[in-house]
Amino acid sequence: MNDNKIIFIVKLMVLMSLVKSCPIYAQQLSAENNDTWKITLGTAAFASAPSWVGNDDQASVVPYFSAQYGNWSFGVENLVEYQLVVTKDIKLSWGLKPRTDGFDPKFSFFSTWSKDEVFDGYKSPDTELLTYSKFQWSWFSIGLAYDVTDNSAASSANVSLAVPVFDNNRGMQVKVIISANVFSKEYVNYYYGITSEQANVNAGRSEYLVDDYAGKVSLGIQMIYPFNRQWSIMANVNYTQLDDSIVDSPLIEDNNEQQAIVALVYSF
Repeated sequence: MNDNKIIFIVKLMVLMSLVKSCPIYAQQLSAENNDTWKITLGTAAFASAPSWVGNDDQASVVPYFSAQYGNWSFGVENLVEYQLVVTKDIKLSWGLKPRTDGFDPKFSFFSTWSKDEVFDGYKSPDTELLTYSKFQWSWFSIGLAYDVTDNSAASSANVSLAVPVFDNNRGMQVKVIISANVFSKEYVNYYYGITSEQANVNAGRSEYLVDDYAGKVSLGIQMIYPFNRQWSIMANVNYTQLDDSIVDSPLIEDNNEQQAIVALVYSF
């Protein structure tokens, strides 16, 4: 499938979202999503082992926020999302979210970045805003995303399987999540590529551009442990294997990345 076809599919999904969000379809929303605000506040601790050349492990503590009102939800990861519950097992979602996959982005949870000479004079990519569509059926989901800022004009697709492995029927849940992401060449070149203007042979930053798609495969464990109706702990550990077209970039030294998140939150 070429880039134009992927872009066409993404735009078609966005167009469908305008139709699906009309009052006729909104009536299908489950009774659980009533028109009241549900707010979650807390503190999240992040740890990351990035794949950039010479980059040490990173850690940060940041505020956590999410809110839900009827079909709509808002937060840090997904800025805004509209979800349509078709049946108990089938859900459709559309929304906007930021993407900061590059080295030392302007908006990041972390402040510690590599000082290796390969990054001397390197201009970090700008943050992107993605529009995305997602179809979820029970444990399985598939999604499409596209950069609407036109910074990279990249498209991507995601397939994931979230398998519940523990539920004590009192709120504690543990899931194993397996996911695969496919990115267009525009994504690879924007975040990991080196143009002739960015190249610096003396620093080990030779020109590097690809003409093919790239993938990332992830395995994660997600846990939610409620102390009571208001307080709970959320944790997520994730391992990601990178495609060779990403690993071959002069900016990358490892073929994998790891991330862990633990958050203490209060819901009301």
